[in-house]
Amino acid sequence: MNESNLRVRPLVSTDFEQVRPMLLDMGFVEDEGALAARFPALCTHPDWGLLGAFEDERLLGYAAAQDYGLHVRSGDSHRTAKLHDLYTAPDC
Repeated sequence: MNESNLRVRPLVSTDFEQVRPMLLDMGFVEDEGALAARFPALCTHPDWGLLGAFEDERLLGYAAAQDYGLHVRSGDSHRTAKLHDLYTAPDC
């Protein structure tokens, strides 16, 4: 891996073909058709962050986090998020 070609960016719907094997490898996919339909919506959903690490055009891994919103004690100054997935390709 050449670090100068490494970049992290938000995932977009056209990244699905590269992300799909990683999602399946993580397990718990009940319906692949529903997964394919859900992915583009989550890429643009304001409460979700889907990030991919790329070397040139190859996806090396991804992370998926969900913004749970305001914190009960500190409000908007300390938002709560849940990391749902963190995956790296086995050869990385």
